[in-house]
Amino acid sequence: MAYELNAILGLFIHSFIITNPDSDYVKAVAFSPDGKVLASASGDKTVKLWNAGTGAALQTIEGHSDYVHAVAFSPDGKVLASASRDKTVNLWDTGTGVVLQTLEGHSGCVTTVAFSPDGKVLASASDDYAVQLWDTSTGVMLQTLGGHSRWVNAVAFSPDSKMLASASDNKTVKLWDAGTGVMLQTLEGHSRYVNAVAFSPNGTVLASASDDKTVKLWDAGTGAALQTIEGHSDYVHAVAFLPDGKVLASASHDKTVKLWDTSAGAALQTLIVEAVVQSLSFFNDGTFPETYRREVITKSFSSNEILSQEHLSRAIFVKEHWVTRGIENMLWILSEYWPSCSAVCGSVVALRHTSGRLSILELVFRVPYDLLSARLPARLHCG
Repeated sequence: MAYELNAILGLFIHSFIITNPDSDYVKAVAFSPDGKVLASASGDKTVKLWNAGTGAALQTIEGHSDYVHAVAFSPDGKVLASASRDKTVNLWDTGTGVVLQTLEGHSGCVTTVAFSPDGKVLASASDDYAVQLWDTSTGVMLQTLGGHSRWVNAVAFSPDSKMLASASDNKTVKLWDAGTGVMLQTLEGHSRYVNAVAFSPNGTVLASASDDKTVKLWDAGTGAALQTIEGHSDYVHAVAFLPDGKVLASASHDKTVKLWDTSAGAALQTLIVEAVVQSLSFFNDGTFPETYRREVITKSFSSNEILSQEHLSRAIFVKEHWVTRGIENMLWILSEYWPSCSAVCGSVVALRHTSGRLSILELVFRVPYDLLSARLPARLHCG
């Protein structure tokens, strides 16, 4: 269904309500690398693929025997990994929906998955305290990394695919040789759970985010602490480097996204998103950062316009019950469609609703924003 929201604003929205009345709620969503396909993971044990532009259902993928908690696309977009409470990871052909591999090895719920940048290895983490590495072409388990003493919350590969970082509830980050499985460093310094890790684009610096309200920067080669970045007033859930590595974004339970100078640890910008953001990422070309939260997603800056107020005024957000652009409330979300999970990719906004529905909105601004004179009325664990 498509409709003109407001002729004066020049905003055109294609809205698709995607419903499976027999399904449990959607656990996670992920866009393909080219932004054309949206994958959703559900409590009904399925993974669904959608055309992100039209909202058309492409595939319903069945194979898990319990909740699906996470999904991730391979770098070329041809393979989708799904992590489930049934203790397995499945690899799927995104074109056909056929299962390519079922990866069995964890003894607990698999909470997260990540492909190496070269696409050859998949890392999976679980509440069994272990990280496992898999050959994506054969499904063979390459390594079991068992150094953590609590749940593993996040994994991230270095840009050259040679190193893996893992973050845990045991307050530590561990660095591993992704080829041999040898533990290289244990990074200690956080005083509470570590929720996320991210490598700088050149692989020399690692950032970690914690429930202790701080972000720490580490030398990825030596494990030495470089910076402790303070400024958030609540748990920090996510971190991501801009493509030049000079600026780091962090997202917190305090409903802000902050930008930091990585050399000095100084705050550059604070964006109030009125949402609890759970993860951050940047498109490969560096043009847009993309943020994901289990309650809302926001999209913010271009890498070459970090401090540009003009660009901030054009950023699209989902803030509680509104789709907004900058500080302008553009689209009121009716109560029956209030989102509990969202994602943004380009001009496409995906909203998960508590009813189990998934709505996809495509926003196209037909006139320059500065000509608009009108405005509308005003930590995942398996259960």
